[in-house]
Amino acid sequence: MNTVINKKTDKNDDVSIKTLFTYSAGSLGDKNSCCYLGRFNSKVSEMHEDYIKPQENGSHHFCREVSINNNSGKIYVLSENDFAFNASHFSIEQLTSKTHNFLLYEEDSTYLIIDYKQSGIGSNSCGPDLAEEYKLNEEEFSYNFYLKFVKTNI
Repeated sequence: MNTVINKKTDKNDDVSIKTLFTYSAGSLGDKNSCCYLGRFNSKVSEMHEDYIKPQENGSHHFCREVSINNNSGKIYVLSENDFAFNASHFSIEQLTSKTHNFLLYEEDSTYLIIDYKQSGIGSNSCGPDLAEEYKLNEEEFSYNFYLKFVKTNI
């Protein structure tokens, strides 16, 4: 699920995130041995990893809830099951199409992406193939989560 919210117009302000998720530097399904569950606060701009070749990044896995807010409102996501999320000021289209990080520009929107699940990072490109237990092979699945939009300054 991709959701876009408008960001504050003052570039000194930022959309903030409050979340209950399992944290690690990279918490994909097969890279979570140092993860722990906790409550964290951050700004969306602080979650971006500036790779030389732009790509989707900053995904947090094994989450239970996340809220993202700015001056005009709040989006709240809650599930009984784990999910992954990522929040960015760069669209997936921009991250996919730009060939170098200096070509990126911060957009006037915030993109919130909720994922049911992702495959692990192993790819057999520089090591062993991804273990079967970390592959996303489901052809059909059912997943439920609670999504609430709250508008402020009405």
